[in-house]
Amino acid sequence: MTFYEPSRTIAGQVQRGLGRGAHEVRDAGTVYACVRSDFRWWWSIDERAVYLARLIRDLGLGVEPLTDRLHAADTDEENNEFTNTLEVLEVLGRAGVDGVVDEVRRYVAEGSRGREVLQVVSREWPVEHWEDLRRPPVDGPAAQKPAVPPGDQERETAGPDRWNRLLFAAAHGDESDVPLLLDGIAWLDARDDRCGYNRLVDGLARIGGPGTAGVPKLLRRLWFTPHSYERASYLRAYLMLDPDGAESGLREGLWDCERDVRLLAVQRVQLSSWIRERLVYLRDDPIEAPEVRAAAAARLTP
Repeated sequence: MTFYEPSRTIAGQVQRGLGRGAHEVRDAGTVYACVRSDFRWWWSIDERAVYLARLIRDLGLGVEPLTDRLHAADTDEENNEFTNTLEVLEVLGRAGVDGVVDEVRRYVAEGSRGREVLQVVSREWPVEHWEDLRRPPVDGPAAQKPAVPPGDQERETAGPDRWNRLLFAAAHGDESDVPLLLDGIAWLDARDDRCGYNRLVDGLARIGGPGTAGVPKLLRRLWFTPHSYERASYLRAYLMLDPDGAESGLREGLWDCERDVRLLAVQRVQLSSWIRERLVYLRDDPIEAPEVRAAAAARLTP
């Protein structure tokens, strides 16, 4: 299991991709450490590349430690260092950060995993940055992002009947099923699973009513999950069950690692002068996802 610093620390917050960590971190070592070791709970699902690239750029940190690690990363991928570094460099190169494109091109030409790097950057970079580096294709299966979090598959194997009952209650149940769903969350806690809370929280938010009065307190705990993919569900649930209490999460969400969290925050946060400044930043940032930039522009339009 990956070791996480306490969530009250800036290092722990950055490891989890939390907005508060991005807002407060100033230490280069903390940021670089989160590239060298991939702290995502699920590497193929949770997002960190934009979050970390933005920190590196905005803090004025050098990219040399990243490009050097492409050559030096452990081949066994125990910490997913190579892929994590590559994803961050892809974002930085797309944003036009000085030196990134040239160094990545050099790795494509000289590095042992140059073909893999080329496949990644060719998806988003302008064609003139990579077309001359193309090599003859090699037949082989393309890597695909899982359609559902792997944790759901493993959980169904470990306890399919119970998990399926919980999913059915979350999707179709009523107020009488609230205790069952709350017990399901306790069951996930006992398994130290960190996956699937979002499915049950979605159900609790849909059902609502007096039985869910304690859910916002639960959401405050779940907010600190390293499985950041689920955080958007927690914020949506907060908005449904406790709109006033959700405001702090919306403000923090403008700095979150997950685009769905940033998008929801942009759409729903209450406007103020400093929130408008952040929306201008997100609207104009080439690193940001197109849908988030568009939502920020819409909120800023009189």
